[in-house]
Amino acid sequence: MKKRTVLSAASAVIVLTAGIGFLFKSSLSPPTIDDITAEKGYTISNQEYADFTISIQTSLLPDSIYTKEGHTFDRGEVVVYQNETTSICLERAMLSNESEDQLYLIFHYDYDLPESGSVLTPYQKTATGAYTNTVDLRSRDITATDSVYPDSAALRGQGPAERFALYVSADTCRQAAGTMTIEAYCSKLTYRKDM
Repeated sequence: MKKRTVLSAASAVIVLTAGIGFLFKSSLSPPTIDDITAEKGYTISNQEYADFTISIQTSLLPDSIYTKEGHTFDRGEVVVYQNETTSICLERAMLSNESEDQLYLIFHYDYDLPESGSVLTPYQKTATGAYTNTVDLRSRDITATDSVYPDSAALRGQGPAERFALYVSADTCRQAAGTMTIEAYCSKLTYRKDM
């Protein structure tokens, strides 16, 4: 009888310890962008438009981007913008279906979010509480180390999820030397963890 009581007590301690550990771990888990935009345990205190500059080193673009198959980059391989909480990365580049003069460049957002702070995101909350995508270009020009290439970029699409795509002149990508830059904007959300 004593042996069974000791085993039951030991089992209860193990279950209780695991439960406390799980609760403690979930309270320490960093937020996701979905937690913040759904305001699950977080409050958005401000949102505004924010400028960012897409910077692409031309030496990182392989010749395969000029084909219909294109090139898929490893996650985080080509970071085109980064601050303390937000990285924007080149995900895929390929010749467009519409014109051999244009490339698709597909980008995605990655996050490293503290409990409270600010984050650049494609999402902006509307008056109805829904979210709309806000990524767009400030200028259609591409600036490179050697020159300015007018009307060389345009927004192709937004989404799905934290993605956006640009049309970029294939000739500009071939000719540009050093780093190409494109001026863009998106939403900046300031949030805090609920107490």
